[in-house]
Amino acid sequence: RYANHTSGLILYGDATGQARHTSSNVTNWKIIENELGKYRVERRVPLKNPNERDRVNSVNAMICNSKGTKRIQINPNRCKHVIRDLEQVSYKEGTTQIDKTKDFSLTHPSDALGYMIEREFSLAKYKIEGLKI
Repeated sequence: RYANHTSGLILYGDATGQARHTSSNVTNWKIIENELGKYRVERRVPLKNPNERDRVNSVNAMICNSKGTKRIQINPNRCKHVIRDLEQVSYKEGTTQIDKTKDFSLTHPSDALGYMIEREFSLAKYKIEGLKI
């Protein structure tokens, strides 16, 4: 679609894609880089995956934080799967763990968005100081 794109690409994802499996000598990230090599790929992948709860909190804060500030816009015409995920993904009953078993077509788009937001706008970057009373 963008054959003459020259400004580069930034790829976000989870650390799991960097692992080699016994069935392959090449990681998933290496395959992606080989395919997109002509576009100056920059990979922003953590060494270990961020805490799921931190990722969810960071996404929620971008959608609408406690002050009512909205810091992200999602195109409803081009990002239908992301919007569906954000509307329908839920926690396992009685927990704060994402339910990835209820509908196997859910969680992948919102996870992908979460890895990018957690990397660039993590709430964990901010140190919260306690109040002295």
